[in-house]
Amino acid sequence: MASHFTDTFLTASQKTQIDEIAKLDQYYELEALTANNDENIGGGRMVKTSAHSKTNQHEQDKKHRNLLRAITEQQQILDQIDAAMVAKYGEDFAEQFAADLLDEQPYKKVMSIQDQKERREAIAEAINDGIATGTIDQQKAYENPDFGNWLDKSSELSDMRQRHETALVMADNEANEIMLAKDQSQETAFDNLFSVQPNEP
Repeated sequence: MASHFTDTFLTASQKTQIDEIAKLDQYYELEALTANNDENIGGGRMVKTSAHSKTNQHEQDKKHRNLLRAITEQQQILDQIDAAMVAKYGEDFAEQFAADLLDEQPYKKVMSIQDQKERREAIAEAINDGIATGTIDQQKAYENPDFGNWLDKSSELSDMRQRHETALVMADNEANEIMLAKDQSQETAFDNLFSVQPNEP
């Protein structure tokens, strides 16, 4: 298990995730400073931001940060497992298992990846996908409990990353919708400002 290993290795991927968390923390601090101002000037009109919308956004932000931290922690666990697997089976432990489990074409595809860390991730993904689709016998893949644990942790990290990417896409879409609504509100206010009819004599 990962708890048996105490050494922690900060990879470039981990540092990127930590930097992203730090940037998010700065953003939330800035947002908190302006949270008390619930009125925004738009096209000469006061546009109220609903309390419900703010609460919902706060919950989404909290979930997003928690997921980022969970991804970082999971990556650290997997790095520790990788180190233990290397110590026990050698640097090419993943490639050895891939040769036993993958067909020729998917094996060639993953082996064409130059970066070793990326190649290991691709091997784990290919084997887990094969198990899911039934092209790889799960019992055979899990014959070695160490390798089975590595597959499980790799799958968990992949799922977390996918959820994170999905959340980012949804957040971008929501932000675009909000900006569009604000632009439309400002445009309407501007049109109304110049559509006032003069008093008839």
